Amino acid sequence: IVIVCDGFRAATKKSTWKAGQVTEDAADRYEEYKRNLERLLESGKLPRSTRLVILEGHNGQAFAVQAGLSEVRTPFVLVHQHDLEFMFDFGLGRVLDALGDDENDVKYVGMPLLVNLHYEAIAWQHHGVRVQEMTIGGLRLVPVIFWYDSTHITSVEHYRTLVFGPNEPYRPGNFVEETFGIRQRNDIMANGMEAHAAKYGTYHCLSHSCDGSRRPLICHLNGVRFLTPEQRAERGYPADPPKEFFPSRCMVNRKQRKLKPILDTIMALMGLDKAAAGKVRDILSKELNETRLRSSDPASQSLPAARQS
Repeated sequence: IVIVCDGFRAATKKSTWKAGQVTEDAADRYEEYKRNLERLLESGKLPRSTRLVILEGHNGQAFAVQAGLSEVRTPFVLVHQHDLEFMFDFGLGRVLDALGDDENDVKYVGMPLLVNLHYEAIAWQHHGVRVQEMTIGGLRLVPVIFWYDSTHITSVEHYRTLVFGPNEPYRPGNFVEETFGIRQRNDIMANGMEAHAAKYGTYHCLSHSCDGSRRPLICHLNGVRFLTPEQRAERGYPADPPKEFFPSRCMVNRKQRKLKPILDTIMALMGLDKAAAGKVRDILSKELNETRLRSSDPASQSLPAARQS
């Protein structure tokens, strides 16, 4: 395990996390976080081979990844951000087999989020590129024409020769997906999927639920405001709120979660005038949302460790 901690710049009024600008209070908490990491390593709670890479000044995601790669001693690397969690087993062995097989063009396997779960539509509707799901080495994969920074596995060599190659410029504060990722997408849009196969080899690994529908392999945590159940209780919040309280942890998209189609149908059947229908709609919407929260499993039971136990 290689844990990279970027530096920061001082901010006076408000922290801007992505830009690496943090207030004095946030900086103090971040320094304590790094000390906690060091204590975990010294106590043996982290694997002995774990390495901490502490960067000076604000470097940005791209240079942070590059610094972390210098500590990697394996042919392949899994890049994982602090505010993401795995939801399901994705078959690591098969992913590594596919990446190590010279008979295919797979060079990067990413884990889709809910937002890019159906990438075929994104590629065609937004970028005019057609891609389709396929099976490679027992994995269900879909080509992606963009280098996503979210959780992915690739070879260290692919990073060093392509993403951080001599013709790929970066500046402090850059993210790989916002620089190299855009250049990759423009290249494929201009030159077709032949460029994808010859140079990039970026794919998403697909996972399916028992009914055959796709499901995200990773979900976002609130990396800025995350609190443990104990910390929530200390602040007077519900210690273990229902999963529905965290929309990013749910397995359906926002359109599927909206109540408007249900309420429209009810109002049409009731035949009320506009004023009365508005009042009834507000009451039903409140009751339905509260029922959804009450019937949802606690968030702690939705963690991967809880599902396996």
